[in-house]
Formats: sequence, C-alpha cells, structure tokens
Amino acid sequence: MCKKFERSPARTLCLDLEFSYGKKKNERVDIYEIGIVAVDEFGKEVGSFQTHVKPEYFCPTTLDFLSLHESDFVSAPDLKKAMRMMNDFVSQQAVLSPGDLKWCSWGKRDKEILSTKAGMVSLPNGHKLTKSPYFDAQYQFYRNVPSARLRHSLREVVEDFCGDYIENHHSALDDARALAKIVKTYCI
Repeated sequence: MCKKFERSPARTLCLDLEFSYGKKKNERVDIYEIGIVAVDEFGKEVGSFQTHVKPEYFCPTTLDFLSLHESDFVSAPDLKKAMRMMNDFVSQQAVLSPGDLKWCSWGKRDKEILSTKAGMVSLPNGHKLTKSPYFDAQYQFYRNVPSARLRHSLREVVEDFCGDYIENHHSALDDARALAKIVKTYCI
C-alpha cells in the first residue's frame, strides 16, 4: 500500500523598500514604502502587502525620485505601525506555509535597512520576517545565469531576462512583483 505524503506549501516573500538613500553609513535612511509579494513554490502570487511609511523627515530629492509628494503620506503609518502591519502579513503567510517560509530582496541593501529599522522598533513577538531564512535574489540570479554581466538593475533583469516591463518603477509593490518574476524564473 502506498502512502501519500503531503508537504507543506512553501512561500517566498519578495520584499522591496523605497527609502531615502544615504551614501555613507552614518547618513539618515528613512523607509518611504514597503512592498511584499508572496509566491508559492510554483512562483504564483498568493498574497501582497503595501504601505507608505511616514518618514521622520521628508527628503525633497527622495520624494522627487519616487514621484511622491508629502500629501501622499497624510494617512500613512509611522515606522512602528508599518512594521506591525508588515509583521501581521508575514505571520499570515507563515501560517499558510508552516516551517517553509523564506524571504528575499534584490541585493542586500533592503535587508540591511529592514534589519536596522526592525531593531529600532520592538514588537511583542519579534519580527517574523527578519527571523526567517533569507536569500539575496540578485546573487542567486547571477549564480544561475552565469552569462549575465554583473550589476544589472532589477528593471534590466525583468526586461532583458523575463521579457516583462515594470510599469511603476520605484513603487515598492510593483518592484516586489518584478522581483517575484525573477524569483519564479531563476530562483525557485
């Protein structure tokens, strides 16, 4: 008699942050937007999360770069509330994929910023995302596609290797969706 073994569905959370860019380690970095797309083990989108985050200080250069205005942040949560909301989304995804949740970003900068900001905001049960296994999707892409020249932007990889176009580049959710396409094609 054969037994059917069911494995729990895997989830990969593709994260993108939009933030003020501090070139030096000691320069202020504020998160302006968080976007996450959850994909299953087949690369199908199964959930998403997006929020603007009211920064402590508005940088005109960043607002211009992101095509945003201060008025876009009137009802946006502060960092602590945004982290709680993100944590709730990640917890939901963890319930749907017990023991098999991982996350990624395009390059390590988003991970570093998220980890730093998470350390500044304490949550009752900790940060689910930063405690989950992580992989750098940019590194995985170059490992799996050795013919690609190094240092492609997210947009270039989606256009040149996935045959797709990011309509609202520098929108965290749209960039997270683009990242999910790369993950589906080259990292799962």
